[in-house]
Amino acid sequence: MGGLSKLNLEEILKQVHVTTAEELKRLPKLSYSAIDQFSQCKYRYWLHYEEKNYPKQHAIALSLGTFLHSAMEYKGRALMANEKAPTKDEAKAKFSEEFEALQADFWEEFATPDKDGRLYSDKINTFWENYDEEMIDPAWKVVGCEHEFYFTYRGYIFHGFIDRLDQNENGDYRVVDYKSARKCYSPKQRAYALQMFIYALGVYTKYGKLPTDFTYDFLFFDFDNNRLMPALNKEDSLEECADAFDTLLNNIESCKDTGAYVPTTSPLCYWCEFNELNPNSTDNMKHLCDFHSMWMPDNKTFSVHEKVDRDNFNVKSNKSKKKDIIW
Repeated sequence: MGGLSKLNLEEILKQVHVTTAEELKRLPKLSYSAIDQFSQCKYRYWLHYEEKNYPKQHAIALSLGTFLHSAMEYKGRALMANEKAPTKDEAKAKFSEEFEALQADFWEEFATPDKDGRLYSDKINTFWENYDEEMIDPAWKVVGCEHEFYFTYRGYIFHGFIDRLDQNENGDYRVVDYKSARKCYSPKQRAYALQMFIYALGVYTKYGKLPTDFTYDFLFFDFDNNRLMPALNKEDSLEECADAFDTLLNNIESCKDTGAYVPTTSPLCYWCEFNELNPNSTDNMKHLCDFHSMWMPDNKTFSVHEKVDRDNFNVKSNKSKKKDIIW
């Protein structure tokens, strides 16, 4: 799998390459979601990606994201085909049934305001009110929607989809990533965005050049209020991300060798699919982690279900309880 020495951007670009058909058959796959999950909680990563526990997800964030991405792809593909861009009203009509199903499926969430006092209906109204202004920048032409990429690096296949890829008259590329977050990312989150870095490698392996621009499109904001925000916009961003990327791979390989996938216990456990307190957990997944926080939105406690012996924890002696589940 490669050594544990960290590489800079130039060295990574020398080693990264388009995945071959033969590699597709034998090499393990990784995605940004996987390594992001590893950085948040190694034990959750192990349960999910190493033990192959794949829960059926039923959460408004996932379903809403799919709905919004579909509406944006609808407009983007029309522009790619040099067709007339669909208007807000046309797009709303096309996706009306999907929206009604979304409201019916998550009626309780739609009735509950977020921390800023906004309802989902308010956010979606903002999305539609700004729809006609999307993708009208004459300097950039849409050349990819849900743009798939594969590349191989250090014995792993990285696979993903870029929400939108734009190109200007100079042949430069811009990566656009849609976000439905409640608030915009901090300057640090945007300056050192590992997801964007992986997308950059995907573009590089396919087109032989790194993108020059990276943009977050926060779909629940107006264009005059933080709708479009730059990422990887610091001079050293790509180098910093290269270092973080290689460090994460080193850590993944170390855990594979040692089995020390130590859990990270925090309030984030509440949203983990392997936590019995998560209301969206399924019966065959919710009891797989004993080391979760007892924190809940209506019970903000520091207690944990079972303490972790961080110095001696090893998954080889803490096997998944999947075999004990009654299906």
